[in-house]
Amino acid sequence: MQITTGVILCILSILQIIISSLVLNADSSLKIISLASLFIIISIAITLFIIAGTKMDSYKQILQENEYSPKLKEVNELVRKVAAIYWPLVVTIYFIWSFGKMAWDISWIIWPIAGVLFAVINGICNIVSPIKNHN
Repeated sequence: MQITTGVILCILSILQIIISSLVLNADSSLKIISLASLFIIISIAITLFIIAGTKMDSYKQILQENEYSPKLKEVNELVRKVAAIYWPLVVTIYFIWSFGKMAWDISWIIWPIAGVLFAVINGICNIVSPIKNHN
């Protein structure tokens, strides 16, 4: 209900600006008031989204669903252990390459490659972890 209300508020906040600008042919002071009310309405909608999301996340934690399930907790633990080695290694390679070769103009390419490679590693951890649990 809170998410639905938040979405409706977001839509209405835009509509009130359109109506005040186009239909009412409003002067600048009414446009400023309309813009201020847009920010107020959007902030109320965002508050509703945050409250609803926090409640839903709390229910997931209590019920151990989705990312809080015992199986995914083990996978996440494996990913954390791999990441503890992987990212410092990437940073070290980046600095050695950047400082050693003074290749600051090209060494940035390490970051997108490392990000994609880590996604692959994450997928491998998701495959390997359940096999470990069956033994």
